[in-house]
Amino acid sequence: MMNKQEIKAIFLAHGFQERLQADGSMDLNPYVYEAAEALLERFWIDTSIRYHLFALNRAVTLLRALARFTTAGSTTSRFLFSC
Repeated sequence: MMNKQEIKAIFLAHGFQERLQADGSMDLNPYVYEAAEALLERFWIDTSIRYHLFALNRAVTLLRALARFTTAGSTTSRFLFSC
């Protein structure tokens, strides 16, 4: 994940402006950081799911290819590669 300073730098570079906060400091409003964190979390989850689905698909493809080289009469190979 990105830290608060990295998020702030990106938003400032894209036209967001710091505002006076309740504690007297100048910063982006808290909802800017909350939205950025929500987007990053969603991106991470979506990317992770896509990666795992790709890896699972690749594993199944490799197992099916391997099945062609196993003994057709083997009970184990019939069980493992019947999907």
